[in-house]
Amino acid sequence: MTMRKSRSLDVGSAHAIVTGGSSGIGLATARLLAQRGAKVSLIARGPAVAPGMVAGGRGSVVAVSSAAGLIGVFGYSAYGPAKFAVRGLMEEVRAELTPAWGAPLTAEKVAAAIVAGVERRRFVICPDTGTRAPARFGSVLTPLLNREFDRRARSIAKAAK
Repeated sequence: MTMRKSRSLDVGSAHAIVTGGSSGIGLATARLLAQRGAKVSLIARGPAVAPGMVAGGRGSVVAVSSAAGLIGVFGYSAYGPAKFAVRGLMEEVRAELTPAWGAPLTAEKVAAAIVAGVERRRFVICPDTGTRAPARFGSVLTPLLNREFDRRARSIAKAAK
């Protein structure tokens, strides 16, 4: 079976399902898609934070995944993505529990990049140059980035004392 690729996608004729649609990037993306004529369904989620651990300055969050969460494995197309998601969730929780970076991109800027990427049929959409390297080389860069995140977090914590 062959598929013909067109150069762009008319999102006005699409039904978009947007996760995180109650606020931030998800809401901004949903609004932009709706403005362009798409039928939009929103899926919202609650915040994934551990306020007690943050306030107390200690604690652990543990998740169990598998090798299928590290690399795609033939025959595991139903199982593997869930394990990738566990890994991704834990990377996000780690980042939230040790904030170290400056102001994030605006939701509107990211939403505009998402819609433009969809229209161009991009597989991976990076709203700025700062996300391109992790998107392309994340599994290799993650230990190095985590070291830098930790260094910055320690520096911020030290300055706050």
